[in-house]
Amino acid sequence: MRSRVTAVIVLVMYILSFPLGAQENGDEALLRHAFVLVKAGEYIQAKEVFSRLLSSADSPVYLEALFWYGKICLTLGEYDEARESLEAFLLKGGSHPLYEEALYQKGRLLYLEGDYQSCISHFNAFLASYPTSQFVPNALYWSAESLFSLGHFTEARPLYEHIVENYRSSPKAEAARYRMELIEYAMREEELLRLLKWSHEEYLKLAEELNQKERSYKEALSIYQQKLNQVPSLEEVEALKARIKELEAELSRLRQQTNESSR
Repeated sequence: MRSRVTAVIVLVMYILSFPLGAQENGDEALLRHAFVLVKAGEYIQAKEVFSRLLSSADSPVYLEALFWYGKICLTLGEYDEARESLEAFLLKGGSHPLYEEALYQKGRLLYLEGDYQSCISHFNAFLASYPTSQFVPNALYWSAESLFSLGHFTEARPLYEHIVENYRSSPKAEAARYRMELIEYAMREEELLRLLKWSHEEYLKLAEELNQKERSYKEALSIYQQKLNQVPSLEEVEALKARIKELEAELSRLRQQTNESSR
């Protein structure tokens, strides 16, 4: 046990004996190792390495490690940690080369968290500040996706079209094209449902009108039948019979029309 403690003390003394520049080179080497892990898809291991690099805010690679730690957490779905790291980076790294991408990743985080309105506002500000950024097509896409998720299809469609027409080489172009097709189908379905609803309402209105007319004709027939029973003159009888035939014919026509409208 004593020998192990002694070995650890010797190792610590050995590390501390290196000049500051050597320690800095050690951080940079560790950062490169983390990038290798990221490239290999070993995100959990990479996160651990980036976390080690965050132990000292004085490290020359601290801000870069902070950004990548947040980005890795975003990839792993650990949104609280991602937000904390990205916001800390944005607060401290205003002049850092990764600041622009950090802003983009913050907008993507808002979308993944389901905060669609904030995502739209964030990317509107991002596009105004960085109109020529390499992240423009992606920013447009996530804005469109937020509108799509909110059900604002007519507002989302122009953004998808803009991506397809102006950023054809972007990986988001194909996804935007697919969304446009979905919107087309959704709008057709909405139109069909609207027409079906209108047709049903018109049918109910027509059926009610026909029923009212049928009731009116039945009441008129009843009245004429009563008059016949009162022994009127021959001329009145013939006139009443003719009128009854007209009403019966009209009633038959109304019933036929009602049956046809219900098909």
